[in-house]
Amino acid sequence: MNGDTRRWSMLLGLILCTMLVVVGTADAEKVKLEVYVRAPGIAGGTAAETEWENQMYAEFEKQHPNIKLELITPVGSAGYLEKLITLWAVGQPPDVWDHGGFVASYIEQGWLLDLSPFVRREPNLERDFFPGAWRAYQQDGRMWGMPHVSMSSLIWYNVDFFEQAGLPLLPVDWDDPSWTWDAMEDYAKKLTKLTPDGRFETAGVSIGLNGNIESPMFANLWGGDWFDEETHRTGIPNKSTIASPENILAYEKAVELIQRYGGNVPGNYSGGKVGMALRTPLNIAATAQQNAFFCKWALAPIPVGTHRAAALYTDPWMISSQTKHPEEAWLFVKYMTSAEVMKSYTAFGFGLAPVARRSAIKGYIDRLVDASGVQDFNQILSVLTGGQVYGREVYDHTIVGWADIRRVTMEEFPQMVRGTKSVQAALLSSHDAITAIINERKRQE
Repeated sequence: MNGDTRRWSMLLGLILCTMLVVVGTADAEKVKLEVYVRAPGIAGGTAAETEWENQMYAEFEKQHPNIKLELITPVGSAGYLEKLITLWAVGQPPDVWDHGGFVASYIEQGWLLDLSPFVRREPNLERDFFPGAWRAYQQDGRMWGMPHVSMSSLIWYNVDFFEQAGLPLLPVDWDDPSWTWDAMEDYAKKLTKLTPDGRFETAGVSIGLNGNIESPMFANLWGGDWFDEETHRTGIPNKSTIASPENILAYEKAVELIQRYGGNVPGNYSGGKVGMALRTPLNIAATAQQNAFFCKWALAPIPVGTHRAAALYTDPWMISSQTKHPEEAWLFVKYMTSAEVMKSYTAFGFGLAPVARRSAIKGYIDRLVDASGVQDFNQILSVLTGGQVYGREVYDHTIVGWADIRRVTMEEFPQMVRGTKSVQAALLSSHDAITAIINERKRQE
């Protein structure tokens, strides 16, 4: 080998070594974000959702080459919440996570980063979000999660049954004064059909009253609540008001409706057993996607009692209070809750819940329009939007200790529905048990 060849060989080696060092350094300098998400078969996760998420993550990394996402999912028999608790218990919390859950408890335990400083940098960010979704995780001027999907409870009804009974279709405007609880009861009476031996052939209305997350809404319709104002401000129960006169009236009306018109009748509401049903868009979209409707159908608001109310279900993206990379975590959460990503979620076809942005919901409503065969885009949009105006986020997301409270009410409420306990007795028992839970919590503080 002559001198020139030797020099070129040494120079080439030096260049290659330098390139390797640069590449290695660049990779080492990347910010790593740990992202915790549900897996197929866990907490409602599906293979299609995972496929879509992986596409979004890859696009995010392409747009932000200085950030590397590391995915964490539950494995084996571990549930979504159980895995999250374990990660915190061993001192390895993820930087960001999604899927809602017991958000109020996350806040109380100090798990969440306040997002309001980031949100204030984006003066127009709020404008595109539905109002209920935007306020779902705000407390005392702080914002604990960015909404991704959001849906309120509403009324689904069988248009074929309405036509057979000669009944006009229901309003789509939540402020329509004609759509009252009494009007729903009148419709239910005309839709109910009994067999010769007195069993329900068709239930006029199904509202489902089992003490779970939708049950407080019925109290709200009559000006009642389960807790005082401080609870709703802080998320921490301070006082149980579940046995109030307003609540007794509310649940007496609900139980009467159930007992007279088959409100808890079993059976597939889409298969011809129920005239009207209180549902969420999640149930409806899932049935529509499976082509499982056997009738023409339409959507309507929850009827007004003395107040307008709806149960609201919003899943946010959240950032850990322990993240070492808050700016990069915010970039990721802002991306995952952007209009572009939400439009992709809707367009992918598996999205059973409506997204939280107005500009991204069109594809979702188009699918419901096609499945309904009765209502147009603006009518369905009116029903979904009104639920956001009057909806209150459900207690499992906003009340600390909901799991213990729910165990009480899910024991008591079925007894009032069956008539083995009066409404007043069941609510008094619930009040005493919830008060004991609150007092024990205070004692341990």
